[in-house]
Amino acid sequence: MNRIELENRLDRDARRFLAAVDYYGGEATTSEIRLRTGLSPSKTHTRYGVLEECGLIDITRADVGHGNRDPPKVAHLTGDARREIERGLLRDIDVDRTPEEIRDHETELRAAQKERDELRERVNVLEELLRRDGGRIDDLEDDVDELFAWGEGVDEWRDVAEDAIRSR
Repeated sequence: MNRIELENRLDRDARRFLAAVDYYGGEATTSEIRLRTGLSPSKTHTRYGVLEECGLIDITRADVGHGNRDPPKVAHLTGDARREIERGLLRDIDVDRTPEEIRDHETELRAAQKERDELRERVNVLEELLRRDGGRIDDLEDDVDELFAWGEGVDEWRDVAEDAIRSR
């Protein structure tokens, strides 16, 4: 698979998965991957399949599991994965941030998007009001212009009146 096909095949979560395995020295259990990435069990399971199909990981099982559970899967970076990582496959993945920091950032982003959507809705409402009441707004603008003109006339009259009072 060439580089372009590989990058098109791997979503951000798959690259985060790879970054987690790389973080743990090229070998990581499902629990370690989930801890590092914050991925759900289903997203993690899906990325195992995609990354194995792409030849970027080999999958084995740990020697023992917890209690009666099956031993967890272990992802191992392949030589191809290591080469692609060196070539920049993970360049847009911030490997220094913890999953909590990533979730905090995502929460802030969702809040900002919600605020943007609310502002967009307000603009739409205002635009609709302008379309509907455009004639009234033009009339109001004319009234304001007349008031300003009247105010300027008052200022002139006041100046004349002050001069007349002073000259007495």
